[in-house]
Amino acid sequence: KKLEKNLGKIRIFPKPIDNYIEIFKKKKKYEFVKSNICDLSGKIIAQKELHTGLNYWILSDMPKGIYIISFNNNNKLIKYPSQTLLKY
Repeated sequence: KKLEKNLGKIRIFPKPIDNYIEIFKKKKKYEFVKSNICDLSGKIIAQKELHTGLNYWILSDMPKGIYIISFNNNNKLIKYPSQTLLKY
């Protein structure tokens, strides 16, 4: 069974992650959203621009551990909270 984390207009699954992550984004018109996965020291491990709909992100090269996924956009009125990811 897949577990999901709902961030308003962004859904991340499965959690915990294995070799991939799926991010579903309902993007507003003209909204640019970039996602960063960082280790606990703050080092960026991976980056991806999110498109409207389902985004499939292969993370098989990423070592097991705890990471933070954050979202940056060009709309100052909408904020997406960072979330913790566990890769096993």
